[in-house]
Amino acid sequence: MMVTLRLFVLSLQVILVRIIYIFIQSSNDMNGRILEDLPIAVDRFLQKDLHWVKLHFLTHMHSDHTCGLSSSWKRPIYCTHITSKLLKHKFNISPTFIKALEENETHFIENGHFSVTVSVIPANHCMGSCMFLFQTDNKQILYTGDFRFDEELPQSLEKFLKGPPIDTLYLDNTYCEPVCSHPSREEAIEMMANICKEHSESRIMIGVSWVGHEEMLIKLSEKLNDFISVDESVIKRLEIMELTDHFQSNISARLNALPNHLLTCEYVKAWNKDLYAIPTIGIKPTAMYGSEMRIAHNSNGSLYMVPYSNHCNYQEICDFVKLVCPANIRPIVSGRHGRAGMESFFRADMRQFDRYLNRDSSVLSKPKSPADAAAVFEVDNICSADISDDDYYLNNDKRSKMAQNRRKQLKKINRNKMNLKRGVVFHESPEDGGLLKNQKNFNDNIGKVTVCRDKNSDNCELRFISTERQREVENEILHNIDKLF
Repeated sequence: MMVTLRLFVLSLQVILVRIIYIFIQSSNDMNGRILEDLPIAVDRFLQKDLHWVKLHFLTHMHSDHTCGLSSSWKRPIYCTHITSKLLKHKFNISPTFIKALEENETHFIENGHFSVTVSVIPANHCMGSCMFLFQTDNKQILYTGDFRFDEELPQSLEKFLKGPPIDTLYLDNTYCEPVCSHPSREEAIEMMANICKEHSESRIMIGVSWVGHEEMLIKLSEKLNDFISVDESVIKRLEIMELTDHFQSNISARLNALPNHLLTCEYVKAWNKDLYAIPTIGIKPTAMYGSEMRIAHNSNGSLYMVPYSNHCNYQEICDFVKLVCPANIRPIVSGRHGRAGMESFFRADMRQFDRYLNRDSSVLSKPKSPADAAAVFEVDNICSADISDDDYYLNNDKRSKMAQNRRKQLKKINRNKMNLKRGVVFHESPEDGGLLKNQKNFNDNIGKVTVCRDKNSDNCELRFISTERQREVENEILHNIDKLF
């Protein structure tokens, strides 16, 4: 009996550890952001953000950019036409909530009191991938998503970069480190073709992602003048992308594509275990293990790691930043520990691009004067870009102390001398159409904040409340304003 109980407890512990691991892994694998000072989320679909995000955008269909999506999603998602088709196919989201945008075009999107102009630029990463250029009255934000810089991308960007300078660039920093010098995709495909020719009598297994390696397979098929065999489920995706000419389904062939996570030395060994089996080798296209081709041998076969990547190498990232010349850069991939060789703390340090930034005083934010700082103190840092959402939750104690300091400052405000036009003004909420004057309404709705920097000026900036954890501060502000009325 005691043994059975101990086994039961041990099983529960194993399950609990597994759940925690999956939770941590899922949060680490999410590469999406909420734009600073704007109610816009890109590649981010978490429930905790829904109370204040107004517009959702999706750059492409890789799993680390679609966390939170399911068939129950009930908000509009803006993306390219190909991504919209793949989105319906994978998650079965209602077409009502999928808004396809033309590439290389500029679109005007309005939601309640908020509107934004969005340009859709091909990202050269996978089928349907794109960058978004967001433009408001006083901001120009370029969000790259995942991308690969080549000679064609500057031409796509040219007409969009003729406007005002970019204030903030959200950059794909996956391989943002000088040691990341993987070759062009054409060179990597040539390496793969040579491997196939050297093993002309062997069956070739090629690892691929859910979407993103179609162009690589097509070029390899053309070089070798041979079809590539894929699973029936892959054929359905290829039909959506209209790319079926070089593929066959479930047919024994020399060239075969299978999911990347299945392609390991152990699987290659298993395929070669039968004495009468066709000799098999594996090709894994990834720059994760360095910039040179690597070979993992065992007694029953070989697995080749070819440095093929749909992400920029370090020099390409530098060339791109020089071209865009933004005032500020924010990394898309957070600094964190990943797989061996993929620790990204340095890769998330954007100070390495300081020499390429636009230091024009008309682009950079002007420093606040002491008077201005006093006026906007209540809402300053609510949408701070210096602390990411992940850092916010990891440093909750520190944030609580910051909130306490803000409340102390509020108590020092002299209500008799305060000009109502200066500071914080709460507009009508699109959710209930009424002025948010009490705590209950404020907690149930999305609040807008206007900050007027000059006492007698109409030059105001629109800001948005960011997280529920800040509401103590905002309620205190609201309480003080109500007393003035």
